[in-house]
Amino acid sequence: MAEIGVERDVQVKKEMDAVKALFVDDQSALVRNEEKAAEEVDQADVQMRTEKLKGITLSLDRLWWAGQDQLAKAAEMLADGSRDARWRIPYGTSGLLDAFLIIVGSPDIITPLRIHALRLIGNSCADTGMSKHFPMSPNYTDV
Repeated sequence: MAEIGVERDVQVKKEMDAVKALFVDDQSALVRNEEKAAEEVDQADVQMRTEKLKGITLSLDRLWWAGQDQLAKAAEMLADGSRDARWRIPYGTSGLLDAFLIIVGSPDIITPLRIHALRLIGNSCADTGMSKHFPMSPNYTDV
């Protein structure tokens, strides 16, 4: 039985490392001037970031099943990353924004997960016309 717990812990660490790896190279080149970043969209960069985000979908799914507390930690890292304007369009085009809109609308999610999901959603929609329509879709909000 202890072996199962150790295997689970190793798997969770592997999934968390996949999320952390997204932002490793970005720390030295963080865009501070968001207006400039919004004006200058490099399509190749957007595509590269979108593919990176699509690559962690399975990791996020596994973290969900490992426990909401684990996904909340990943959501915190992703919400922090979404402060960088270069990630905002890729969050929308990769399906990540969609996933967190579904999560935040789910009943019985823990508060830390809801907080970080809302941060991710808010940051992803800031200054990006492409992503602003998502939260108001009838699929996510009950207006």
